[in-house]
Amino acid sequence: MPHDPKPIPSFDAASAPRSPRCHALIPCAGSGSRSGRTGPKQYEQLAGQRLVDHTLAAFLALPQLASIALVVAPDDDS
Repeated sequence: MPHDPKPIPSFDAASAPRSPRCHALIPCAGSGSRSGRTGPKQYEQLAGQRLVDHTLAAFLALPQLASIALVVAPDDDS
């Protein structure tokens, strides 16, 4: 019996909502063992800021970003 696919609904980009639809998931739970540091590299300082702060600032500067989820290790208290 042949498959009878349903038609694909048309999409009008001009009438689509203009709200932000991009989301960022930033993994920040590593131990830093491969970097040779004493602790997680996301908390190492670079130009007076932690690496994770540089990353967050870059994503927060994106106007189309709707949300950010920063994922840390359960025992991370930094």
